[in-house]
Amino acid sequence: MDSKLQKENLVQHHQTVDKNGCTKTIKKNVSVVASVTVKPTVRIKDSEVKIKCSGPLHVSRRKKEISKKDECQLIIKQDLCVKIPMNFKAKAEVKATGVICNSEKPCN
Repeated sequence: MDSKLQKENLVQHHQTVDKNGCTKTIKKNVSVVASVTVKPTVRIKDSEVKIKCSGPLHVSRRKKEISKKDECQLIIKQDLCVKIPMNFKAKAEVKATGVICNSEKPCN
């Protein structure tokens, strides 16, 4: 079967004949295409940000040998618990962009 005939078979039709003549109804799958744009916003309430120390302070020397310079380098680590209230929102915009008529699926 050639490809043109196969595509024509994807259009289903029904025919009725009565005293007013011949009425034909077709069914065909089409694909509708839309473009969706999502615009997010995130806000932080600076006045409500809370920070507190969590656990002990850790202090260590950077090098364990004797320094040739008159200095001592330390590594200081402190874990923090940070509470940041955040507000998330999004707006969606939908725009129809077209239709695809040559669907390969038969219509049920």
